[in-house]
Amino acid sequence: MQLHNILITNGTIVTLSADKLPHNPVFKPEGKEVTTQLTEYLNTTQIPRGTIINLVFDQKYIHYQHFSFPRLPGRKIRQVLKFELEDTLLKEAENYVYSYSTQSIKGSGTTSAGVYLMEKVLLDELVSLFKGFNLELRWVTSLENLMDLEFRKNTDPGNRIHVELSEKEKSARLFVYRNGFLVGLTALSAQRAGDAQIEGAICQDFLDQINQRANAIRLMEADISDISIDGTLSNQITVDEQQELSINKEYQPEPAQENNKPGIDLPAPRLDHPRRINLITSNFLVFQELKKHARSLMFTAGVFILSVVLYISALGYRGYYDSQYYEQLNHQLDQTIEKYLPKGASKANAIYIIKEQVQNLNLEKEKNRKFKHRNYRVSKALTELSLLKIDIPSLTLIRFSLNDQSIRFQGQTASMSEFDILKAALPRIYPPDSYRINTNEKNRGSESVEFSTTIQFKPSQ
Repeated sequence: MQLHNILITNGTIVTLSADKLPHNPVFKPEGKEVTTQLTEYLNTTQIPRGTIINLVFDQKYIHYQHFSFPRLPGRKIRQVLKFELEDTLLKEAENYVYSYSTQSIKGSGTTSAGVYLMEKVLLDELVSLFKGFNLELRWVTSLENLMDLEFRKNTDPGNRIHVELSEKEKSARLFVYRNGFLVGLTALSAQRAGDAQIEGAICQDFLDQINQRANAIRLMEADISDISIDGTLSNQITVDEQQELSINKEYQPEPAQENNKPGIDLPAPRLDHPRRINLITSNFLVFQELKKHARSLMFTAGVFILSVVLYISALGYRGYYDSQYYEQLNHQLDQTIEKYLPKGASKANAIYIIKEQVQNLNLEKEKNRKFKHRNYRVSKALTELSLLKIDIPSLTLIRFSLNDQSIRFQGQTASMSEFDILKAALPRIYPPDSYRINTNEKNRGSESVEFSTTIQFKPSQ
């Protein structure tokens, strides 16, 4: 199957052969839409039916934008780019087709993305145009993308501005690189600027305009200072210490010869570079493949539709079942509100009231749990001491004190016999090694007995 490569720049259409060299015819239909230009071109060239067409556009038709964001997995980049493009494009992102390349910047944790865009309306028109001539449009790519790949093939751009000059186009393309990745792209035209015609030599006025544009770029990109130059006029130009372009005064032009070259003299990059962008792959080639398998796809579509119908039916039944279940739950809720909530409580506030009640119950439960495990040693001691009054009616407590380790009390009995009863009863209440009794010596001679007792709690008590 034949291949036909076409380069379209601003007002120029030229055929590119397989060896990357431009061939005649060259069209320059000024002031016409690109589809009109291509129609005239196709009518003139009479390309055989079924030929595969590859298109190369310059930046008038394929725009370039650069974005930088934190490092992301590849599957997330397209999603992020869609949001980024929405903020920068004049139209909605859906109005464009785009392809992109990315590069992870070492040591910075960031990813750079270079996006090439074309208006979808234009691409649709191109597809229809070539289809009308029975030609198959295989890929649509960017001239600047091919030039960028060609330049980086054997060169590490680093941080620099690279200038590509064209004598026949009377133009300059400026490629801006940061960390070896293309972050900016702009073009200047000597004709539009009103400069003298470039005919084998370049005027200083046009170089001054390039220098001005380069300096403006440096103001925005402080880490970019170097400049390099390539193209058909590069031997006529020098780069001074200030990284500015000027005419090479030592250049000796060759004798004028008849110029039989086509109307473009840009570098001839590799057209089929494996890393080139293709604006048509993800949008139209898929549909071309679908046509080849239409019958099997129709059968698959039928099965899919039947599955959808059955699924919708199942959803309908499920919906009916869920509605019945919902009514049942609603009835149970009404009963719960009537049983547990205060009169006048609304259904809307029921959940909050019930939550509050549950929280209060949990707090009460926690309090009870704490009291359940509490050791009531003091109250037990007092209860046990009060029971001694049954056998010792005259037992009187004069002073009582307590702490976490012990209970101390002073008391009195009316007689020594009652005091003996007290001493005999205490071992039944407390182990003998947990307390001591001190008798008031001053009262030993009288009938009453004053005593002092300390009960020392054991750790296990």
